[in-house]
Parts: sequence; structure tokens; C-alpha cells
Amino acid sequence: MLVRDRHGSVTHIDAQALVDVAARLDAVITVDVQAGQFATSGQHVARVWGRTQVEEADPKRIRRLIWLGGERQLHQYVGFGLRQLVDIAERALSPGISDPTTAVQVIDEIHRILRELVVRKTPSPYVADPDGRVRVVHQPQAIDGLIDLGVREIAHYGSDSPRVLARLTEMLTDLSGCALNRYGSTLDGLSGERARVDLIAGRLPRPRARES
Repeated sequence: MLVRDRHGSVTHIDAQALVDVAARLDAVITVDVQAGQFATSGQHVARVWGRTQVEEADPKRIRRLIWLGGERQLHQYVGFGLRQLVDIAERALSPGISDPTTAVQVIDEIHRILRELVVRKTPSPYVADPDGRVRVVHQPQAIDGLIDLGVREIAHYGSDSPRVLARLTEMLTDLSGCALNRYGSTLDGLSGERARVDLIAGRLPRPRARES
């Protein structure tokens, strides 16, 4: 096990350089942290699997390939940028502010980001050497989770705003039409959220009360 000797946010994981290290050791390196995650001093960040002893694995070099910074970087962790946008929308929709215009503008940005993501494949967690042997197992950002992040909370906090609900419905409809098939289950899972949005916005008939 390899631990950090300081704390900070993981800003970059050099998977290819880790592959080179693992191939030289004839081992497999598993990375226990994800880009954007906060790592504390003493926390496990990677493990070396094989006959190699930890000392032989050059733990300092491996730790240097998992970069830490004082702040999360948007270009390395899309989820952090989405989280910030969602937080802005939620603050705009809070009772004390009630600014649906800002929330709709935030959804515009989220729509732009998600539209680029849903036509891409989530990177494989397995990285192989030139001979095809898996050398590194890491935790890439899952696009399914990013889709959910960009939709669900705003739908909840914006349930009283027809403008916000209409914009969310528009975004979800567009994403469903252009996304790769692999994201179908995620978007289908949000269909219940979209139906609720449509219901509140008056686009679907309300279910009749059951007769006693």
C-alpha cells in the first residue's frame, strides 16, 4: 500500500506513466483515489500487486504520478465544474433569492457540457501495456454519474419554477436523442424525474385519485 505524505485534492493521475512503472515491476498498480477527490496525509492512494516488495516499487515515484494540488482543477475533473454549476442553480432557486433566470442560464451551461459527454464513452478503468497486459486499474469519471448530477438536484429544487422545469425538460429530451446507447439506462432512470417535471409544469394529466 502507498500512502500520501501530505493532503490536497487529486488534480491529475498519470495513468500511462504508472503503466510504465508497473510493466517494469511486472506488477499491477491499482489507484484508490479519483481525480477531484480530496486525499489526506496517510491515506492509501495506490496499491502494487505482484511479487515486488513495496520498497522496490519506488513508492515516491508512484506518489509523484498522482498529483495533488491546493484546489480542484476544472479541466481535470468535470464533476467539480458541474457541482459548482448545480450549487449556483440551487442558491438561485432558494426562497431567499428566487432567481429562476440565473438557474435557467446555469442549465444552459450544464446542457452544453452534458451534450458533449453523452456522445463519448466513459474511459475504461483498465489500462494495458503495449503487450496487452493490464497494468493499471484506476477510477475514471463515470459519465452516467455526471448526467445524474447535472439533472436531479435542480429538478428537485426547481419544482416550483415553470421556467426551470421547462428548460430541464427540453435538455433531457435533447440528451435522450443524441446520447450513446450505453447511457440509455441512465436517461431512462431520469425519465421518472422528467415525468415529474412535466407533471408539475402541466404537460401531463394528473393521475386520478383512487375510488374508495
